[in-house]
Amino acid sequence: MHKVWLSFLADCHLVFECHEARHAEAMARGDRPAGVLPFGYSPHWDQNAVPVKPRYDVAFLGRLLTDHRQELWDAVRARFKTYPRTEAWGRRRERLLRSARIQLSLSRIERPQLSGHRFALALANRCFLMSEPLPKPCPFRAGVHYVEATTASLIDTIGRFLERDEERLQIATAGHDFFRQNFRLDHFVKRLLPALDFAMEAIGEGREPGLPEGESFMEGENEANGQNLLA
Repeated sequence: MHKVWLSFLADCHLVFECHEARHAEAMARGDRPAGVLPFGYSPHWDQNAVPVKPRYDVAFLGRLLTDHRQELWDAVRARFKTYPRTEAWGRRRERLLRSARIQLSLSRIERPQLSGHRFALALANRCFLMSEPLPKPCPFRAGVHYVEATTASLIDTIGRFLERDEERLQIATAGHDFFRQNFRLDHFVKRLLPALDFAMEAIGEGREPGLPEGESFMEGENEANGQNLLA
């Protein structure tokens, strides 16, 4: 992790992770994240998208920053009709998300990673999403909300699912419905407000608003001993 980012985090009283896998990684490093604060779905993410009949087989939204990602994308481009760009914003990003039969989520390195922002945008736009293996724990279920493929099996898996229109639609719909139901903005706010109330109360009492030892804003965590701060 970048030194500047680490320095910034060190000055924060409460640090939330954006999904459960990153929370677990932070705990394994010896950090003490306050909990998970996932993206909150907003209709703005998909309400302005222009309906487009898919003209391309595969698209990827993201920067080709690493050799692993670049090599995978080059292999996909050599076999399939791909969207001509990988970076887009605003209306162009909406068109990219709607213009291919398969949206890819490629890790920066060859180990399980979850790009929460890419998943959120793809699922909000009812994309059929194919990803490299995700870390555990993960809220999304392979084969239900998205399809998983390893580096070695990616090309073959793309080829198979390009021939399965109904299955792509079924998985895309399930992922879209799951995301909109479980990652609503009101869920985001309900997790955030107790943390803000906790911090303001501590400041008002002249205390540091850091998280007490053994407590968490994780929903359900420490519930058995009455220390769940969301309760």
